Amino acid sequence: EIEAVYGIMNGTCNYILTTMEQTGQDFTTVLNEAQKLGYAEADPSLDVDGGDTGHKLSLLTALAFGCRPDFESLSVSGIRALSAEDIRIADELGYRIKLIGQARRQKSGAILQMVAPSLIPKTSPLANVSGVLNGLLIEGNHVGQSFVAGRGAGSGPTASSVVADLIDIARGQNILPFGKKVAALSDAPKTGFADWKGAFYIRLVVADRPGVIADVSPILRDAHISIESLIQRGRSTEQPVSIMMMTHDTKGQNILDAVQKMKQLDCVMADPLVMPVLNI
Repeated sequence: EIEAVYGIMNGTCNYILTTMEQTGQDFTTVLNEAQKLGYAEADPSLDVDGGDTGHKLSLLTALAFGCRPDFESLSVSGIRALSAEDIRIADELGYRIKLIGQARRQKSGAILQMVAPSLIPKTSPLANVSGVLNGLLIEGNHVGQSFVAGRGAGSGPTASSVVADLIDIARGQNILPFGKKVAALSDAPKTGFADWKGAFYIRLVVADRPGVIADVSPILRDAHISIESLIQRGRSTEQPVSIMMMTHDTKGQNILDAVQKMKQLDCVMADPLVMPVLNI
């Protein structure tokens, strides 16, 4: 049986993240370049906010686990909030940031599905899917990991898919898209970010003044979050500074609870950025 699927499913986002890593440019600059090159739509929201990856993940979940597609239950976040600094820190720690759609069968029988920018080790096959390419990593209970990568968009791949469908129609081949009739798909319960367990990357933009860590620490303690490492770069009495933290394993709900409380601190100048760390 398939136990989990992880995928880079949006060429626009992957191009942006790859270029940010290679050039050190910020998100807005690279997005504008992608639009000029035709890699991003005039309105890129569906791509960069994770919706397109979410739609594809809901279909992959149905194929992998024989359950009804359920986009509404997906936890979805995009790459708009990422900075060049996040890319650099991830690189220094041995990771790359990719927009990953993942679905995994839990011990309870529920299917965890979420879309989020994630840190993945540079040794992972998905970490080396660059530019406009897509990639899919599948974990099976007996076969281990299987990996496939290729172009997911563009004139050639799109035309090939359309022509293949037309040929099937002309031959009278009525292929079931999910391998079975839709009525036979299960209504397996779904879960998301709150139930995901693992390490997390947290970036806080804070006022550069004494006592900030003392304000944040009790919130992390009360949410049962342990910090593995903490990085702060630069100092400025007039500008906010960024603090990056890597946590030990914890539940997503603990992170959500802590983030809500940190947002209320007067020293926190922007919404915290949170990304799961995937060891795949």
